[in-house]
Amino acid sequence: MLTRVLVSLLLLFFWQATALQAQCDVPEQIRAVSPAAADELTVASQNLWRFSPREMSASQRPKRVAAWSRHLREVLRYPHIVVVQEVASLALLEALAEQVSSEGGPRYQPLLVRGNDHSGIDVAVLLREPVTVARVTPLFATQRDGQHWLFSRPPLHVEISTPFAFDLVALHLRSGHGLDDVRRGDWVQRKRAAQAKMMGGWAQEKIAEGKALMLIGDLNSAPGDDIYAQPLNILQQAPLWSAWQALPEADRFSYVYRCQRQAIDHILLSPKLHQRVRRAEVSRGNAGNYHELYDGQGSSKVVSDHDALVVYLKH
Repeated sequence: MLTRVLVSLLLLFFWQATALQAQCDVPEQIRAVSPAAADELTVASQNLWRFSPREMSASQRPKRVAAWSRHLREVLRYPHIVVVQEVASLALLEALAEQVSSEGGPRYQPLLVRGNDHSGIDVAVLLREPVTVARVTPLFATQRDGQHWLFSRPPLHVEISTPFAFDLVALHLRSGHGLDDVRRGDWVQRKRAAQAKMMGGWAQEKIAEGKALMLIGDLNSAPGDDIYAQPLNILQQAPLWSAWQALPEADRFSYVYRCQRQAIDHILLSPKLHQRVRRAEVSRGNAGNYHELYDGQGSSKVVSDHDALVVYLKH
């Protein structure tokens, strides 16, 4: 009897989840971004959705690597720089770079510095010619928040040399999970705010020094006036400019949560980089399509729960 009840509850949960997804206004067709012009540099932010050996079997790994190689080719059009989140190791990125190259694509150089995330995921960067790098440094890697690391996934500071000089910081800020928890909510809110304040203070200092600066990645924070928006509101202070401003308002989202379209992946630019912006684009077909994502375990056309934000900069 108990087994029958459990099965019934599971079926009900599945039906409700499927029905909710069916009601969501989600773009289901994959939409690619434009290729770069000869005098443009493209920089993209893309969450790789649990790209970790903990989350995929040995047989799933080559399928997911192949799916991401296809996505870089057909949807993202081989950006010159790809800032990625939720990747577990340099070895996985090297396998992806090798897959891209073996299929006739460019040779990507992966950059990753291990952090302290309990699930083993980090931020990383893939870059290709004509981009060259002077230095790569994790930021705030030893900064503590009481008994915990302030950044379990430390921001990755990449100093770009060519085709023009600028500083890029790859980010994956703490998620909003737990904000509505009576016991942990205040702590989660304080930590998210502390991360944004520290990163924002550092960024404003660099801009004051005359640096061309890009903050890019999954901020787990969307525009608004609620506590979920707090980190973005702290970080996105003038003169930083958001690449979302270059897109129509209806297209300003990269994630879908409970049928709500949210812009949680961001590219923030200092004035020296803002003046180089030709346009920004966002891919489509991933955000909100959880059913296909989970059914295919990220090895089908839907490879992530995030769409990608891409900015096009003039050389």
